[in-house]
Amino acid sequence: MIETTLSVEDLAQYSEFNRLGELYFPHSYGESNPFTRNFRINLKDFFNLATEWRDDQPGIPSGEIAAIVAYGPAVQYPDYNELEKSVRKYWLAGPKVKKTVRVPIDPLDADFLEITWHDSGRAVSKPAFIQSYSDQAPGGSGDSALVYGGIRILSKGIEQIKEDLQKDNPAIISALKQGVPVLYGNSRFSFQNTLGILSENPRKINWNKDGEGNLIGKIE
Repeated sequence: MIETTLSVEDLAQYSEFNRLGELYFPHSYGESNPFTRNFRINLKDFFNLATEWRDDQPGIPSGEIAAIVAYGPAVQYPDYNELEKSVRKYWLAGPKVKKTVRVPIDPLDADFLEITWHDSGRAVSKPAFIQSYSDQAPGGSGDSALVYGGIRILSKGIEQIKEDLQKDNPAIISALKQGVPVLYGNSRFSFQNTLGILSENPRKINWNKDGEGNLIGKIE
């Protein structure tokens, strides 16, 4: 099974049967590390954070969610930032010249914009944590680690987002233009027809099952 679109209700069903795996992102932690793993988050944490009560803030029923968009460094395209540095023209000698270098993206958090049918207005988060996996690494290297992502969810209603777009809110515009839609409500939400904006990010999400029947997502 490979699906490119999945509903929030589908996620709820997988959660009910304890079959939520992980959501993988295109970037890795520690690009120079030979045992690096793709940055990812736990889907159970993500679903709970998106729908349940947190910090005295009311939960959001899954049927109230129109769409969820992943945005920010974790889904950035291309896979690097370009920085300008001053270096010696001939290694350690000669005049200094400007050089553009590509720096890989190593995200620690995943940002999501949760779009609801009615006004919401809340922000919830779960911090990242690092788990050593030195025992699993070939050769028993002790300096390798798996990074599990923190999750940040900003929830806003459609009318609130329309107001943000009218005010040229850079954060919301960037989230919608550079983000990747990962989930939809039962009736597919149209970014073009409802908000008049489409993502310019070429990345897409694919949903599948692992060998144990757990749902996994990959943004590629």
